[in-house]
Amino acid sequence: GSQKHFIVQTSLTPNARSDERILQLFRAMNQMFDKHKESRRRHIGIHTPIIIPVWSQVRMVEDDLMYSTFLEVYESHCGRNGREPDLPITYFKEKLNQAISGQISPESISDLRLQAYGEITKNIVSDGIFTQYMYKTTMSGNHLWAFKKQFAVQLAVSNFMSFILQIGGRSPNKILFSKNSGKMLQTDFHPAYDSNGMVELNEPVPFRLTRNIEGLFSHFGVEGPLMSNMCSASQAVFSSKQKEHIRYQLAMFFRDELLSWFGRRPLGVPIPPVAGIATLSSAE
Repeated sequence: GSQKHFIVQTSLTPNARSDERILQLFRAMNQMFDKHKESRRRHIGIHTPIIIPVWSQVRMVEDDLMYSTFLEVYESHCGRNGREPDLPITYFKEKLNQAISGQISPESISDLRLQAYGEITKNIVSDGIFTQYMYKTTMSGNHLWAFKKQFAVQLAVSNFMSFILQIGGRSPNKILFSKNSGKMLQTDFHPAYDSNGMVELNEPVPFRLTRNIEGLFSHFGVEGPLMSNMCSASQAVFSSKQKEHIRYQLAMFFRDELLSWFGRRPLGVPIPPVAGIATLSSAE
């Protein structure tokens, strides 16, 4: 037989139920991917781990012993080179001390931030950290090629879901990937809402595609498998046959999300106006 590993999570936050609702939506979308020719040919599907609720504050979540995060990759690189992981943050703060003390004009702050970012990417955080890590951890060239192919599918569909649901905050510690299969799992993957119950996103790009990820795929991998997989996922979900289906799935998802959000509101906070019902239309 096969072994299945689970981790036991206790003291769950109110957002734990959002994780279960988003997985239900993912399973419904996987069925849409299976019904579309191009997405089925590319084996496009969202990784949906098993979650078993034990009681209100305890649940079991399927785990993979080969899971790793982008943050662990970066920390491994820093440990190998004897460098402090927080060095980019402290360096950025030192560069912006002039702006905090008011020594430069507000118009020059953007240029100073961009200059500090350029120096960090050039001298501290290179674009080959992720590539070096995968070359050192994969067993052979065939394994690395299979990982890149599957990881491109997982990253494309995750970025697509981040875009249509307007989910941000994709920091390196929230993205897990399996080193032997290329499957991806994102934690805290659910929309954020403002005081009126509207989907809130303050990021110009609602997904993560950094220099290190592009360095692993190369320019041809980004323009080839990654882009084609995202387009195929979009065609499968928003085709004429599935358009109404995804609308109903989003309606049920956001209904439960907003009911949960409304129940977590502090006492005494006024009820938002009826215009908040437009949340579904904004997400679509």
